[in-house]
Amino acid sequence: MAGIPRDECAVSDEDFFQAMDLGRRGLGEVRRAYEAGDLPAAKQAVVEHFRRRQRPRWFFDLRDRRRGEVPSSWSGSESTDLQAVDEALQNRFRLTGRLVWDFGKDLRWRTQEMRGLGSPPSTFKRCHFLRDLAAAYARTGSSVYAAKFAELVGRWLADWPLVVDPDFGPGDAVLSRSDGHKAMPTAFRVINWLDCLYGGVVFAPEVPVDTAFGLIRSMWFTALQYRRYETSPYVPANHHLWERGTAPFIFGIMFPEFPEIARLVDQGRPVIARHAERSFLSDGGYEERSTSYTFAPLRMFLRPLQLALLNRTPLLDRGQEAKVKRCVENTARTVMPHGAPPDIGDGSASAERAAKLLGLTARLLKSHVAADVVNRLRLQRHVDPDDREAVETYRPQKLPLTAHYPASGYFVARDGWTPRASAMSLSAPGPGLPNHAHDDALSLQLVVRGTPVVGTPMTGMYNFVQQDRYRNHAAPLRGHFHAMTSHNLVLVGGRPLRSIEDLARDWRVEPTPVQTAWEEVKGGVRVVSAHRGYPGVKLSREVVFLYRKGWRVRDRMEGGGSGPHVCRWHFEYGVDVAKGDGGFVATRREARLGIRVSAEGRARTRLYRDTRWLRKNPLRPGELAPWVLDVTFGGTGDGWVETCFEVLKK
Repeated sequence: MAGIPRDECAVSDEDFFQAMDLGRRGLGEVRRAYEAGDLPAAKQAVVEHFRRRQRPRWFFDLRDRRRGEVPSSWSGSESTDLQAVDEALQNRFRLTGRLVWDFGKDLRWRTQEMRGLGSPPSTFKRCHFLRDLAAAYARTGSSVYAAKFAELVGRWLADWPLVVDPDFGPGDAVLSRSDGHKAMPTAFRVINWLDCLYGGVVFAPEVPVDTAFGLIRSMWFTALQYRRYETSPYVPANHHLWERGTAPFIFGIMFPEFPEIARLVDQGRPVIARHAERSFLSDGGYEERSTSYTFAPLRMFLRPLQLALLNRTPLLDRGQEAKVKRCVENTARTVMPHGAPPDIGDGSASAERAAKLLGLTARLLKSHVAADVVNRLRLQRHVDPDDREAVETYRPQKLPLTAHYPASGYFVARDGWTPRASAMSLSAPGPGLPNHAHDDALSLQLVVRGTPVVGTPMTGMYNFVQQDRYRNHAAPLRGHFHAMTSHNLVLVGGRPLRSIEDLARDWRVEPTPVQTAWEEVKGGVRVVSAHRGYPGVKLSREVVFLYRKGWRVRDRMEGGGSGPHVCRWHFEYGVDVAKGDGGFVATRREARLGIRVSAEGRARTRLYRDTRWLRKNPLRPGELAPWVLDVTFGGTGDGWVETCFEVLKK
């Protein structure tokens, strides 16, 4: 589309009113005031219109100081409680994980760092802190939160106006390089602002009319920019789905007063439908090989579908909905006993996030599998209020103890469907996209009686290593985050397949093809997975999981060349590991795991804390770095090492 303004500062109030369909039903007061030349009254009428309008419908509605149950998926209402909100009152914002950014009394937030393109500035520019304040106001009605909201919105409109680069086009993802405005977080910002609007804080007495009007005007200007994607070519993966499909579709539904934005419904709908047709692998999994980045795109399908149903707008056909449902149910069957999915790829999805997705699927797509998993793992407390009835009224399903999705690259086995079960996850990469993948072929995760013990604690650093100082300077920390060195597998010759230095410069990890076969055995399951990623070497991992007893892991190398080789095991935060009788004992809460090793030839063990990488982890200040156990074995040619993990009694 031609003629879209690029500079928010250069857009006048008249431009805003002229972009509206003033003949539309419900806009009579706005039209009369504007045509009379009374701009203050016209602005007041716009704010009143958005306060009173009954259509379109949002996911919740707490306007007019109505008090109701704030959706738990709305940031600031459950997990962060009021702590993050009270920090925001002091200009201290939680942008990623446990990190708090303190912008000081004078609120100097347009810093060089916050103008970057990394994760903390991108998270900051989503404005979750405004939504936190809106949630606190909706819950308490306190004028303190409304007044701070008004202050921060006013500062945002003055300090962070959107100025789109002159060369930005349909194939681009960065709206403004000088200020670090990317298309994905910018769209999230508008949606967070819609949450604030329907949370009611925008219309609080403490928020001046000019501030409320300015926020609405900024939403219009920002949403309009997504009309530039009208001729965007199809690209796989979640960014294209979000920026070209989901976000425009939501904007088009929610701003029908502006004809040009309303066209985004028809612009975004076919993009979402095409992704529903093409984003899923042959076994039903999502194309990006990361559990966290399976959950995120699934919500990018489900949220517009939910909004479409609320507003009686068609979106996906039954076949497309079935593909989304199948992927969610596959994901549900891999959720570990503690409620979170396997920790594979960038980041990790929490039990809370998993429950919300499953609850929404239970209601929207009538998934009894999703509801059954929520109930069996006792995750009901995390489900959004609107979804609880669907979770409570379901048909129990026959859920398998073993789930293997070879194209998706996941193998999960458990000894029961309870929060106290033990389980394992084996990473066996399929042919999916390298986006958000790690060099983790044959990496193993163990959950002991509902408690994660052996895992990959480095993945908690996902947002931290997205900072510009790590993205732009080939920092070893970022390379280690993606490399084999931070996973539970065998390092041939003691070295990763792809070096830390290489992955620090280019973190797109092409999948290492893995062949996997499994069978049920007496009292458990046996799985064998192998790859030839290392030149001239066949590396195989056999895991025998005996239910309620433990695991025997045998790693075998054929054509291993010169050694020594290292079988590496990482333990989760909070796990204490000590030498025991003939081996080691790992303890976390009530979970105890005995560990014994043997090898062809001599096996040497080294137990140490991961102080090189995680000693000064800012996300966990004061906590001890997690333990690592290296088992060195082999010398030349073929060889094997065996690690036995025994579930011990309390």
